[in-house]
Amino acid sequence: MKIIAIVWQSYYNMLLKASKRLKDIIDIKVYSARALESDPERLNRVLDELINSADLVFLYRSIESFWDKVEGIIREKENKPKIVCLSHDPAYWTLSTVRPEVVSRAYAYLVVNGEENMTNMLKFLASEELGLSLDYDPPKEIPWEGLYHPRADGVFTDIESFLDWYDGYWSNKTSQGTVGILFSRHYWINNNLDLENLLIDSFERKGLKVIPAFAYSVKDDVLGTKGSGDVVLEWFMDKNGKPRIDAMVKLIPFFLGFSKDGGSITNTDVASDGVEILKKLDVPCFSPVSSYYKTVEE
Repeated sequence: MKIIAIVWQSYYNMLLKASKRLKDIIDIKVYSARALESDPERLNRVLDELINSADLVFLYRSIESFWDKVEGIIREKENKPKIVCLSHDPAYWTLSTVRPEVVSRAYAYLVVNGEENMTNMLKFLASEELGLSLDYDPPKEIPWEGLYHPRADGVFTDIESFLDWYDGYWSNKTSQGTVGILFSRHYWINNNLDLENLLIDSFERKGLKVIPAFAYSVKDDVLGTKGSGDVVLEWFMDKNGKPRIDAMVKLIPFFLGFSKDGGSITNTDVASDGVEILKKLDVPCFSPVSSYYKTVEE
């Protein structure tokens, strides 16, 4: 049995790790949509393999331009493999050829993310659609937002617990102030934290305390995510409405007030909500540009 997956870069690393855990059970090949878009010859080889030898195709449709080509080839093929197509936009799920409940459960695994959930998702799909007898667990809940520090064992889900731990960690040191770092949950769940760890260590060496918080970025009542704006208000400010930090480094590109139900990200009301949050915080905010898709030489 062979599964071929083409996914958004955000899910590639974890899905690849999960596939390696199952390499002795299922033949799984995982491809990054971004990498394929930049290599047309490789894309053609993958599409040929996808149509002619895959038993199940797993797709996470993103914004890359080549997706129209992928969909066109799949739709034209009469004897197509089983397809599970996911996206942030459920309209793209219609490319799927399996039962809707299978697509929905696969999305539940994917959106929470994490190596364990990705592994169980692959087992689930192989069991439900390829007839393999594999044990799998339901999607495991993982924090949507939290407070992270490279020296701590695990993450904290409330500010009081983090500050209690941090006071012990910081004991016998003199503080020159406190910096809040706001970053995306995506980098925490994928353990892609070199930038965040470098900032934390650099600030602390300069005598600055750090409150590093990650968030899902978008407030979504259905998922139960707070969003970055609520995280700022809850964790970077105290119960009296006073800032706990003297400056903020914002590594999340979304507006602070952006929510799933808030309309377009270009909506001026969304931007104004973020402005109000920054006014309440009333500390310098630094929003550096992080170029993840270029080498140092470039």
